[in-house]
Amino acid sequence: MKAKQWVVAAVLTLTPMTGIAIGLDDVRRETPPNRPYIIEVGEPQTLGPRALRKEAKLNSDLRAYLHFYGMPDYAEIQEIEPNVPWDAYEVRLYYLRRDREIAFGRAFISPVVTDLGVIKYQGKLDPATRDRIVAMVTPPPSTAGEEPANVDIKPVAVTAAAAPQADEIEMMVRRIEAAAERASVAADTAAAASDAANASADRTVNILGKLGR
Repeated sequence: MKAKQWVVAAVLTLTPMTGIAIGLDDVRRETPPNRPYIIEVGEPQTLGPRALRKEAKLNSDLRAYLHFYGMPDYAEIQEIEPNVPWDAYEVRLYYLRRDREIAFGRAFISPVVTDLGVIKYQGKLDPATRDRIVAMVTPPPSTAGEEPANVDIKPVAVTAAAAPQADEIEMMVRRIEAAAERASVAADTAAAASDAANASADRTVNILGKLGR
């Protein structure tokens, strides 16, 4: 029995050393100069729009902030050392034009309150953080001048509905014929009016001739 206890004790003693051997001491642990009350663990991870909206459902202040001020230029998650009642990570938003950094954390106060979030920090971007965020959001150089390796040109499909049907063609012919008939009648009417005007003028001339005698 004593032998088993010695084995267990040896395993428990060697476990931390195993952690060191696999590189746990290389994990970044840093206290930001402007926030001495937290310890950051590891590198921050980028949050895309979908993941950010998911976090907003779990954090009341984050949800309200996004509603009032819109999506940030960049967002990330930073793991921190647990500190009751705070969660073990923060969601951080960066607005470059407004020169603002906002950190949100979740607090556990009751099993029935699952989305209590608080703004833990907000302030101006320090130069190092701004440079890092700008590098993250700046798109790669444009390759618009490069010739594409393969150009795939697809013909535009013409559907049957685009071609006129027989009934539509017949209606179009009838409308054209009716328009031509109306134009012919109008021409005949104009010619008749012209003949009547000429006859009236002739009668006026005859009457004036008789009066002159």
